[in-house]
Amino acid sequence: MVLCAGGHLKNARAWTLLRQIRPIQQALLSSRSTISKSIRICAPDSPNTCFVVTKSAFDKLKEIKSSFHSGLHLKVDVGGCHGFQYLFSLQNIATIDSIIDDAQNREGGLIVIDRKSLDLIKDSTLDYSRELIGSKFIITDNSRVEDPCGCGVSFGLRK
Repeated sequence: MVLCAGGHLKNARAWTLLRQIRPIQQALLSSRSTISKSIRICAPDSPNTCFVVTKSAFDKLKEIKSSFHSGLHLKVDVGGCHGFQYLFSLQNIATIDSIIDDAQNREGGLIVIDRKSLDLIKDSTLDYSRELIGSKFIITDNSRVEDPCGCGVSFGLRK
């Protein structure tokens, strides 16, 4: 790239190249900031049993709590084509059973999860995916998953 003494581009070709690079650079920087703003959720009685919630997922959790007075109930259950499946539902704040479920209320968002499910998603990531066909919560980076289904909901566990 050719720059003059004042830091301005000397020719139109270099300026065109810079305009093409700038959106890519901004996208990379914004993806870094999303990762750095993720938070770690841990079981109250076991600080090593944790999972990560991305900023996009947490923003959606805050929206759900303020709009519906509910939290996201995350559960791993038997079923699906590969043996286990992730179940996501809304749970009204008034109906949370604190003996069974661990309600993590952090910075305006609420996640409700039982201990067995938390053990199965330990060290994975909860994200919120926005695509043309719809938006949904997804679990990624689950090291316990051996055989995921193409749908992204059903999976088999490592032995």
